[in-house]
Amino acid sequence: MRKVLLGLALAVGLTTQAFADFRIITPQNPPQDWMESLVPLWKQKLGENILIDYQPGAWNLPGLNKFQASDRLDNNVMAEIINSAAEAYLTQKAGTYNFHDWSLVGLQQYTNWVEIHAGFDPYNSHIKISHKMGAGSNADAMAIALLVCGPKKTKEEYKTCFDEKVTYIKGMPDPDSGVAFNNGELDATSGGLANWFVKWKLEEGKGKFTTWFIHDLLDMKTGKDEAQSILGVPTVNQLYKKKWGVEPSGEFYDAYRLVRTYRDVLQKSVWVNKGNPNLERLQTAWRAVLSDPETRAKLEERNGALPIFIGEKEASVAFKTLESITTEKAYKDLIWIEINMLGMPDSVYKPELVKK
Repeated sequence: MRKVLLGLALAVGLTTQAFADFRIITPQNPPQDWMESLVPLWKQKLGENILIDYQPGAWNLPGLNKFQASDRLDNNVMAEIINSAAEAYLTQKAGTYNFHDWSLVGLQQYTNWVEIHAGFDPYNSHIKISHKMGAGSNADAMAIALLVCGPKKTKEEYKTCFDEKVTYIKGMPDPDSGVAFNNGELDATSGGLANWFVKWKLEEGKGKFTTWFIHDLLDMKTGKDEAQSILGVPTVNQLYKKKWGVEPSGEFYDAYRLVRTYRDVLQKSVWVNKGNPNLERLQTAWRAVLSDPETRAKLEERNGALPIFIGEKEASVAFKTLESITTEKAYKDLIWIEINMLGMPDSVYKPELVKK
């Protein structure tokens, strides 16, 4: 009898291994609108189940660090990089994962928005906004500094101006930040576009809030910023030129563009380990979602019609751009700004990431 039971156990184990579900590590608390809308359509085209494995933690890093250390060796496990984890790869010592060891399944180009109360004038008012770790909002705060402080300033002068015009609150949990904004305790809030599509855009229609700006998306063909906002919402570059009469430039802007581009290229990307034999069929199934008008419409209803790139060849310009803008000067300026202006004492410079 013991041999029969052992044989049954082994048979069940082999069956489970042969037909194991795919699993995506999503390093945050549930739910994530972007992944929750993609996965049902993706697994339909794949013909196999895909489970979302939420693994939250500081800077949304533990799940990705664990994927780097061990989980990527399982061919049925994928990992998603999200907003703050993308920033943390660049600036935080705790970000020990390395996407260069992985293969890109696909990504959707995303960015963050900054919302203000209807009728609030951010240029002539003191602004209270909280740091949202989950959203990777340091680039949002730097964009605010650019817009309200104007051109021809050193990073030290931007810090002085920011200290005068903005209260940047650290340590407030992301959900509490949203409640505080709704209650009028904060003047502005920020987040990823997935949240904007399903919530803030609707609230804006009721006249409660207005979108101050979104960040400029990277043109995946040229490596420069898109000339127009594909969402019809003002971008940082557009507002800056309208307000100050010139294009944004200088050391502070270069540092801002560095952290913004890392965050926004990577923040909705899905990966497997290099050499994973399932890569091609995962990509084929995702492409099938996009080529089917019905499933594509469902996806865009929740996530917007933002560009999607399957595989590293399609996204190659983005990764070349990340490499080219990671200069020693811009990177060290960014770390100085995060520590001295944004109050992030654990931000670190990683020389191995600098353009050679």
